[in-house]
Amino acid sequence: MRALPASKCRRNCPSCLSIAEVQQFFSYVGILKHRAALMLCYGSGLRSSEAVALKITDIDSSRMLIRVQQGKGAKDRFTVLSGRLLTLLRRYYKIQRPVEWLFPGTKQGTHLQAATIQDVCRDAARMAGFHKRVTPHVLRSASAYYTTFQSSFILKTIGLGRAGSAAVYGRRAGPLSLEPALLVATNPFSR
Repeated sequence: MRALPASKCRRNCPSCLSIAEVQQFFSYVGILKHRAALMLCYGSGLRSSEAVALKITDIDSSRMLIRVQQGKGAKDRFTVLSGRLLTLLRRYYKIQRPVEWLFPGTKQGTHLQAATIQDVCRDAARMAGFHKRVTPHVLRSASAYYTTFQSSFILKTIGLGRAGSAAVYGRRAGPLSLEPALLVATNPFSR
């Protein structure tokens, strides 16, 4: 029996927010816990499920790193932590005083659900008047778009170590080179 040829999948460029749109978006995220989680998605390139599952011990302020445990593919990794994001997380910690999870859920011993962050993201985009679909993954894409082409190290820290994974961002900015480059900006908040 002959195998059928695979059909071609349509490949779209990911939606990406401009820096002005990101600032406008965050002005409509009112609750500090939600703002901190979404800023982790944007500033450190975390998936929403990774951001909400962070523990307090995962934040390494001395080395300015965030440890992501059991991320996609059950892999551990480190990602960057900006000074601005650390300041926000410290302010959040002083107000909320979380015990185990950085973003505790409503039930004792659980963390905030990724669906909650997705709902907050959708509502903030609607209030900001955006006509494009904005999700935590779009924030992650914006993070990758503004930092990926600065250094191959950034590709690794946000989990896009393969050229094929990052090429989707390259369609917008020209050919992708995985050659080491000078690190111009370490994260989106450094602008």
